[in-house]
Amino acid sequence: MLYFSRTKAQRKGVFMDNIMRIVQTGVCTGCQACAFCEHISFVENALGFCVPMVDDQCTHCGQCVAACIYDPNRQEDEDE
Repeated sequence: MLYFSRTKAQRKGVFMDNIMRIVQTGVCTGCQACAFCEHISFVENALGFCVPMVDDQCTHCGQCVAACIYDPNRQEDEDE
């Protein structure tokens, strides 16, 4: 089944291509590099740290993950 033929709820469960992937791995520092997205707001967690929360309107475009410097899957451009 193609990604785009799934419902939004199915895509959200299978493909978490938004900043919540970074938050759930525990490496999010709350730097707000992803705050440019209208679907992300910052809230205080139980430990008092600001963390991003993604609303249900997220399109899973991945731009927030691309902006995150703490993404464990990020590959830096190498200078030649």
